[in-house]
Amino acid sequence: MKIRTDLVRKNIRVLPAAEATSWAESAKQVIQLQLKDFEVTDTLRLALGEYAPLEGFLTEADYEAVTRRYQLADGTPWDLPVVLAVDDETRAAISRGHIVALVDRRNNLVGRLEVRSIYRGNSGRWLVGGPVDVVPSALEARAKATRSFKDRLIDYASALGAVAG
Repeated sequence: MKIRTDLVRKNIRVLPAAEATSWAESAKQVIQLQLKDFEVTDTLRLALGEYAPLEGFLTEADYEAVTRRYQLADGTPWDLPVVLAVDDETRAAISRGHIVALVDRRNNLVGRLEVRSIYRGNSGRWLVGGPVDVVPSALEARAKATRSFKDRLIDYASALGAVAG
């Protein structure tokens, strides 16, 4: 079985450094969506092509297809509803076509979302769909945090005698 690297490359959505710098300034002037930690992870996975062929959070058409037929609207098999929920206040502030900033719980810029769809999911929550792009610093911060966690875990395991130093 051959891996479709063309799909993965096509779906890499990390902003080049100059564009990321420009977006960081623009992001201060637009609506900011504060992401939960798992939503930051989903955003980074989307941007890195780990959820290829998805380029962002599911639009309404894809969401309906995934939750009813386990495929995207175009017929591509897919069973994981990768969604971004927003509250009523945020829903009232955004419209299709808006570009919104995505920030983590510390208000660090993660990237941006082009709003292509706003809809109610099966649970009644508002969901926002559209392609995402991330800034390189978000990837660097996640990599550093992951290494830091692994280092702390190894230190803890070593202290318990579970890992040979």
